[in-house]
Amino acid sequence: MCIGKLTVALALQPLLAGSHVLHNHELIDPVGKDHPRGGPYYQLKRAEYRQSRLKPIIHDHCLRDTIFIFTDSQTEHNECVGDYTELALSEHARRFYSVILHCEAKENERRLMMPGMGIEAGNGKLTDVEVLREYRAKGGT
Repeated sequence: MCIGKLTVALALQPLLAGSHVLHNHELIDPVGKDHPRGGPYYQLKRAEYRQSRLKPIIHDHCLRDTIFIFTDSQTEHNECVGDYTELALSEHARRFYSVILHCEAKENERRLMMPGMGIEAGNGKLTDVEVLREYRAKGGT
């Protein structure tokens, strides 16, 4: 059995009353349909889309007691980290947990090749080993 961030987040959710899982692919896969990764507008459109999903969370009074569980990759070069900081530190601060798993490089590469990964499986999960190696080099892990 393969366990990743989403599996852990979904297992954590029932333990945290009033929580909601916001899976990373809810924030990036819709953008990838119109703007391919690596394309000139992908990062810009991804940031715009993420903001359109997170801003209502910050300002919706009804969500003030909701705990959000995120499954993004948390690396130093990940632009999402600043958005979550705003979510936690704004005057309408929200509680959230970030599921962070550490994985050895070889195991990480092996997982990319598993069934259920990538566009063929209907999701935008990373399947390119070279891109993974670049991300890991930037993130220092």
